[in-house]
Amino acid sequence: MNGEQIIKSEELSPEERLGLTRATLHVLDDWNLTESQMVQLLALEGQVKPRHLYRYRESEAFPENPETWARVDHILHIAEALMTSYPTNPKAGGQWMHHPHRRFRKMSPLQLILETGRDGLSRVRMELDCCYAWERTGSVRN
Repeated sequence: MNGEQIIKSEELSPEERLGLTRATLHVLDDWNLTESQMVQLLALEGQVKPRHLYRYRESEAFPENPETWARVDHILHIAEALMTSYPTNPKAGGQWMHHPHRRFRKMSPLQLILETGRDGLSRVRMELDCCYAWERTGSVRN
């Protein structure tokens, strides 16, 4: 994908993968997703039952599935952009994810993400991160 940096799990140490797994689940907890929604959002359906997410919170990293790690990349960048947007109120970013947005046809960012998967993650990231949006449009400086 044009200009998109994706986490490549095979290039990470087991400790790095576990740290990113835990960080991702922490973000999804802050966004108040159910375990079923987390499994869906992470493209883990058919691989993991929602009730088994505790394994990833404790001792296992997400599987080496490129789709899952691409989504982890988006999630962590969205979380970082929300912290930049709301530096004095850490809860505001999670609240923003639940409120309808005019650019998403009055859907909340989370609703968009859950309905459209990785494309929704990319759209939300573009809304929050002008640098990412610039790269995605193919804009270059001459």
